[in-house]
Amino acid sequence: MKTEFKKITMMLMVLSMAFMLLPTISITASATFTTEVKNAAELQNALINGETDITIVTGYTVIIDGTLTINNDVTLRLDGRIFINGILYNNGVIYNNGILYNNGVIYNNIEGIIHEINGEIDNEGETIHNFGTISGNRVIIHNIDGVINNYCTGTISNAEMYGNPIVNIGHDFIVVTVGATCEEDGVITVTCSRCDYFAFEVLKKLDHVEETETVSTTCTEDGYVKVTCSVCGETLSFEVIDATGHTEVTERVAATCTEDGYVKVTCSVCGEEISNTVLPALGHNYFTAVVPATCTSDGSMFHVCLRCTDYYFEVVPDLGHDFVVVVDVVVAPTCEDDGYTIYGCSRCSETMGDVVPALGHNYVGVVVVPATCTDVGQEMRVCANDASHIEYREIPVNGDNHVGGTYEKTITEATVEAEGLMGIYCSDCDTLLDTRIIDKLPDVTKDFEFLKERAAGILRNGLSQNNLRLDGKVLTLVVDGREFVLSTNANNRNIDGEIALGDGYFLRFDIKGNGSNIKMFDIILKG
Repeated sequence: MKTEFKKITMMLMVLSMAFMLLPTISITASATFTTEVKNAAELQNALINGETDITIVTGYTVIIDGTLTINNDVTLRLDGRIFINGILYNNGVIYNNGILYNNGVIYNNIEGIIHEINGEIDNEGETIHNFGTISGNRVIIHNIDGVINNYCTGTISNAEMYGNPIVNIGHDFIVVTVGATCEEDGVITVTCSRCDYFAFEVLKKLDHVEETETVSTTCTEDGYVKVTCSVCGETLSFEVIDATGHTEVTERVAATCTEDGYVKVTCSVCGEEISNTVLPALGHNYFTAVVPATCTSDGSMFHVCLRCTDYYFEVVPDLGHDFVVVVDVVVAPTCEDDGYTIYGCSRCSETMGDVVPALGHNYVGVVVVPATCTDVGQEMRVCANDASHIEYREIPVNGDNHVGGTYEKTITEATVEAEGLMGIYCSDCDTLLDTRIIDKLPDVTKDFEFLKERAAGILRNGLSQNNLRLDGKVLTLVVDGREFVLSTNANNRNIDGEIALGDGYFLRFDIKGNGSNIKMFDIILKG
C-alpha cells in the first residue's frame, strides 16, 4: 500500500511538468525478440508494436523531444546515442554501452535500472531524479552544470563524476499517531512520501475508570445501578431495581336521576389516579296520566318521577279533522267552469267541500295555410280538453318562404377588362336571393386583322344563320371556327349594338328573332 502511495506522489510531481512537453511515447511491450532501431521513428514503431528487447544500433542517434516511458517489462540496449530533450521515465532496464545525453529530465524510478557497461551519462544543465539503481563496471557521469538527485534508497555505484556532485536526498518522513483507548491499542506509523519505507510502534490500550450512577424506584418505574467508564463511556454493568407498585384506595359516589356517579381508585403513596369509572345518571322514571285530545279540543299529559318526585305537564294539541272522500267528483270541471268534491271527517261528523278549478283551454295548433314572402298564413287551433272549442289565428308574412319562382337581372355588365354580376331575384317580392359571376367579354380587337380579311367574303356573301348562336341571353358570332361574343344580355327579339375594333373599324350588328330562332340579321364591318 505504501509503495502505491509513493508511486502516486512521484507521478503527481512528474505530471506538473508534463504540460510543457511534446506528445508522450508510451511503451507497452509483449514480444520477446530483439529489434535494432536507428532513429526515433523506428524506436516508436518498436514500442508501439509491443517489442520488449530493443537495441539502438552503434553509430546512430535517437532524439526524444517528447516523453519516453520504459515500462518494467522492457529492456533497452544502448549501443548508439540517445538525446533526451523532453522527459525519460525508466521503469525497466537500460544497458548503456553508448552515450545518454540529458537535455531534459530523467526519472530513474524505483523499479528502474540503468546498467553502465562502457557507456556515459552526459548531464548538462538539467536534472536526473534517481530512485532506483545506476551501476555497472564503470559509470562515467558528466554532470556539467546539471543536478543529480539521489532519493531515499537510490544507488549510484562505481561512478566517475565530472562536474557537480550527486545530491543524496534521504526519506521524507510522514508520522501518523492513532491514540490508544480503553478498548483498542493505539499505533504510531512512520512512512516516506517518496518510497516504500514503513515503521510503527504499538501503544497499549488503557484501563477503565469506573463511575457509578444510581436511580431510585417509584410505584410505576424501575430504578437501576449503572457502572460506566468515565474515559470511553462504555457501560461496564447495569442492575435493574423493580418498581414497588401502587397501594390502591377506592372511592364510590352513587348516581342519581340527573347526575353521574363514579368509582375512583388512587394510590395512597404517590397520589396517582389509577382508574375512574363513570356511573351514568339513572334518568327519571316517569308515571304518566293522560287526558285525550279531540278534533277541536286540546288534551294533556301529567308526568311524575317515581324515584325523585320530579313532575311536569304536557299539552296535547287538538287532532284536527281527518277528512276523507265520502262522495266522488260530484261536478267535473270543464275548460271554463269549476267542479267540486265532498269530504267527511273520519273521527267526527264534520263535512267540507273542495273546489276543483276549471281546466282552461289547451289549444294545439294545426297550420292550414302557410305564410309566404308576400302573403300571411292561417293556423287553426283545437282545444285538447274539448274538441268543440276551435279558434283561428293569422300567421305573419315569412320573408324566407319564397314559393313563386325566381328571375335573373344583370347587376353589373361584363366588359373585356372585368367580370359582371348577375342577380337572382324572387318573382313574388323581388328580394335578391343569390348572385353569379358573368365571365369577362372576349377582346375581339385582338382578331381585328382576321375580321378585316374575312369581312368581304363572310359578312357580305358567306354569312348565314348558322354563323350566329344564341344560348340563353348570350349571342355569339362564329367565323371559320372562331367565336366572337356580340352580347351577353340579348332579349331574344331585337339585338343591336356596336363593337369597336380599333384603327377606326366597328362591328355593327342588328339581329331580329323570335324566341331562340333568329329570323333576320345584319352584321356590317364599318371603317
